[in-house]
Amino acid sequence: AAVVLSLVGLNLASLLFLRTRRPVSNAVLFASLLLDMAALTAQLYLSGGVSNPFVSLYLLQITLGAVLLAPWSTWMLVGAASLCFVFLTTAFLPIEMSHHGGNLFDLHIRGMFVCFVLAAGLIVLFMTRINRNLRERDAYLADLRQQSAEEDHIVRMGLLASGAAHELGTPLSTISVLLGDWRLSDVIARNPELLGDVDEMQAQLDRCKRIVSGILMSSGQARGEGSVHTTVRTFLDGLVAEWRDHRSPVQRDYVNDLEPDEPIVS
Repeated sequence: AAVVLSLVGLNLASLLFLRTRRPVSNAVLFASLLLDMAALTAQLYLSGGVSNPFVSLYLLQITLGAVLLAPWSTWMLVGAASLCFVFLTTAFLPIEMSHHGGNLFDLHIRGMFVCFVLAAGLIVLFMTRINRNLRERDAYLADLRQQSAEEDHIVRMGLLASGAAHELGTPLSTISVLLGDWRLSDVIARNPELLGDVDEMQAQLDRCKRIVSGILMSSGQARGEGSVHTTVRTFLDGLVAEWRDHRSPVQRDYVNDLEPDEPIVS
């Protein structure tokens, strides 16, 4: 009765531990199986030792250990079961019973059958639950991998769109400046058809700018056409450098002697 009550207490403690949602470590499982093995050893000690047909239940703990525990823990469990078996060969309380109408060997065979059914049922039950947990874990990991791949693809597409939008910003700004210069040209100003074409080009250009701005805003950025703090000399130096890079003039004479270098908003 004391051994059975201790097993009940072990199961209640296990249930309370599982309610805490803490991860079950290898050490906890190893200790639980050792306590279960100790309880089985005590029961066998009180009921005939190795002559008890239920001595093969040691294989149940070893089977669970082989599936759930680390290799070193499983081998320690095998060693503990072997020591318990050897102990029960020399130290046990014999079963005192009076048997009439048959021999003890037939009773032993029936006990072995009950033990076989019990061990087989428990192994199938535990293995089914373990395999179900493994399948659920594999499915969860597969979902995580799929989600990670999709998020990575989305990030790559966003970076590609953002980079393309940034690259398009400079030529669009250059075209806008050129269209502004064309509108001020006397030849185009006197030709309503050409002026209409320039206005249409400017409208389409503004549309492209809005599309680029929308792409950048959707990625949490903004187009680089906002106001920035700079100085007169820095602004002119950058303007001339950009003009040189885009127009590639054969000759360029530029001297910046502006004094003082006043701060401005560009």
